[in-house]
Amino acid sequence: MVSKSRIEALSDAIFGLALTFLVVKMEIPKSYAEFENMSHGFIGFFITFLMLFIIWNNQARLLSSIDKVDAPLKALLACFLFTILFFVFPLKYMFTLALETFFPFYQSAIKMEETLTLSQISQLIHIFSSTLMAIFGLLMLMNIYIYKNREKLILTVSKISIKREIFTDLAIVLIALLSHIMVYLLSANLLYLTGMVYLLILPSRWLLGKRYKEESALPLNSST
Repeated sequence: MVSKSRIEALSDAIFGLALTFLVVKMEIPKSYAEFENMSHGFIGFFITFLMLFIIWNNQARLLSSIDKVDAPLKALLACFLFTILFFVFPLKYMFTLALETFFPFYQSAIKMEETLTLSQISQLIHIFSSTLMAIFGLLMLMNIYIYKNREKLILTVSKISIKREIFTDLAIVLIALLSHIMVYLLSANLLYLTGMVYLLILPSRWLLGKRYKEESALPLNSST
């Protein structure tokens, strides 16, 4: 078994490094014009930061649900953290591109120097959806592993809580898969719907939370 505190420290360091990558090219503005130009990129930066925070929170909640971390779980965590570092590189660029494409009034600090072809846009959507599937797929696998080995890892939360996390991660994987498939089905002027489909995450989380809240209220002998 590996000390959980060391795993948590490594995870926090990786997420800190990912956040550093977001701001590594930012410079202190030397004039109001530069400041105004920089502020235009705030929305893309905020969305990227928010997504990283949500993923970090899910992973932190996962680690807080157990007292021990064994070798298989450590391997899954390593794959998860590697995917996070890969994910952050295209993320801010993609959000900025989406904002400039679908909201013409939005002007970011990142100036797009080329007009992307339909093939390139489709490829970016595939990269984003595939990476999101990998991240939440790994979270789901870790939660499944924790559920099946709850006695060895010393589960500190209810089994229902872990089941809720598993199905919440599965819902996000399926939504990302739907976005991935929609690229092949939609015409060019409807590709923006591949991003809008991620709004389904909010109601799916609410429905799953409601369901498992009701299940947790049942008598212990009626839950599985």
